[in-house]
Amino acid sequence: MASDINVWKAQSYRCLQCNWQGTGAECRQGEAHGTLVGLVCPRCADELFAVAPPSDAQTGLNWALPPDGGKRQARLLEKGLNEFAERSLLSLGELPDLPGADLVLVWDIEDAQRGGETFIRHGEHVIWREPARFESCERFIKVAHMLKARYGDRLQDLVPARRSRLWLYGDALDSPRRISDCRETLGTYAR
Repeated sequence: MASDINVWKAQSYRCLQCNWQGTGAECRQGEAHGTLVGLVCPRCADELFAVAPPSDAQTGLNWALPPDGGKRQARLLEKGLNEFAERSLLSLGELPDLPGADLVLVWDIEDAQRGGETFIRHGEHVIWREPARFESCERFIKVAHMLKARYGDRLQDLVPARRSRLWLYGDALDSPRRISDCRETLGTYAR
């Protein structure tokens, strides 16, 4: 695995599948592997190596290197992260009082294709909304624990709406199991 963006691009690589030789900069992006991205042979598409995306510190140190499009993308990402930090659920006091002995809440999304906002419903009433995050399994689990802390034994389930599943699970194969495990801890209605 190479980690420094300037090192792997300049290094020479040889494909064991087709015998292509060239630099990392000539390789194409392949599949994501957790926090790594595979880079593939430009001739046969066999994966040659994986790299970690540049850290925030590396991006800051190399700000002059990316083209304008890369800088715009970095600014949009930073804007999205800041908006999420400002609008995400942080404390139990932000959640309203809810009537009823058995609460079943729904994790939903504004737009199944583009995201928009994730929201939590109790019946037809939205009790919380925040910017949607792709592959939000970790966020679901964290919010579920906050809901359980706020509503106690009255919370029976946090049900993912069908249209929220793409953004909730993403490409992480273990997300459905992790969501199911989390839901089982919430109450007797969880499946």
